[in-house]
Amino acid sequence: MGPRRGRPPRISRSQIADAALEVGLSDLTMGAVADQLGVTVAALYHHVDSKDDLLRLAADRSAGRLPLPEDHGQHWAVWLLEWAAYNRAAFVADAALLEQFIDGAISPDAIARNTEMFLSVLVRQGFTVEEAAQSFELISASAIGLAVTTIRGRRAADWGGPSPVDEVRRVAEEDPGELPLMSVLAESERPTTDERAMALLRSVVLGLALARGEDAADVAARLEGTDLEGGS
Repeated sequence: MGPRRGRPPRISRSQIADAALEVGLSDLTMGAVADQLGVTVAALYHHVDSKDDLLRLAADRSAGRLPLPEDHGQHWAVWLLEWAAYNRAAFVADAALLEQFIDGAISPDAIARNTEMFLSVLVRQGFTVEEAAQSFELISASAIGLAVTTIRGRRAADWGGPSPVDEVRRVAEEDPGELPLMSVLAESERPTTDERAMALLRSVVLGLALARGEDAADVAARLEGTDLEGGS
């Protein structure tokens, strides 16, 4: 690339965030973003302090762009399952975003706005603010944990090795006397990662419904009738 001539293009933190997302969080470097914008790395440093600042900026923009599940008056348990599936899918689709979330790179403002929306849906359906907040913590932890499990398995596949589940099966099959219960699981037909994740999320939501005294059969039927993709 030859030397740039004329006045350098003017850029903003908003444009930098957009360019960073086009590059991708996993491959993000100052140089890659500078090339995307057609500016020098030095020009970027007028707007971002470091690569960590760039990552925070991009992660915040990415989190803000994720479409939240629509509240159209569905039963709170159904909406909660949709929200959990959305969270898991978002992090599975972009493992770097999950890493930034864990590192605290997503701004409190973005988190607070999403949390406010979550709480408002449940409060409208009879939850106290504290009950809604506890539900938020539980379902978020469940969705994030299941996302980690899926990402871990994918990374093992990318490296050409067996999945963590296959490794556990192998150990159980090699020593059935020492691990009789694990051996039974190893021989059983296992659902796909997405199917298992959605079944576990349904169980968490159903547990919340039971704790609130809801009709178990009614809520279970509503949840089973929810048409959701696993998201991976």
